[in-house]
Amino acid sequence: MSLASAEESVPSLPPASWSVRDLADLPAAPRPWRSKLLLVRHQIAAGIGTAADFGAMIAFVQLAHLSPPVATLFSAAIGGVVNFFVSRKWAFKETHSGSVGSQAWRYAVASAGGALLNALVLALFLAVVTIPYPFARALVSVLVSLLYTYPVHTRLVFRVKPATSWNESAHI
Repeated sequence: MSLASAEESVPSLPPASWSVRDLADLPAAPRPWRSKLLLVRHQIAAGIGTAADFGAMIAFVQLAHLSPPVATLFSAAIGGVVNFFVSRKWAFKETHSGSVGSQAWRYAVASAGGALLNALVLALFLAVVTIPYPFARALVSVLVSLLYTYPVHTRLVFRVKPATSWNESAHI
């Protein structure tokens, strides 16, 4: 930030002991659109992982003649790997810190928690509401993604750095 633009962006004068140079060294104000962008990117990455999961599940059932529950075990692992790498390389690209190994371990633990939460909430939901299970599954997945997975990914798995240190050239 140049000295001239710092002076123009100051809404009121600072105390007499401060200088404009001191203001230029302060961290930038948080940018709420950055966290919204990160949430959108997270949800897109989750959608890509889910597509890989469902595609693999259908392939295992139709081509390998596995039962849907067994196919789901294998396909969930495939979807998880796809989601991890899309999240790490794209969704959280400008914001994450940590090694691949440490993030992969935390992702595996978070995914196990998410799978358990999805199953429990789906069971409770279906006990109360009578709608076809694929619709219930989709609704529960979105809720768990927003309320559990996203916060866990930003705070634990990818340990998102403060917004002031994010790369200014982040793009969708």
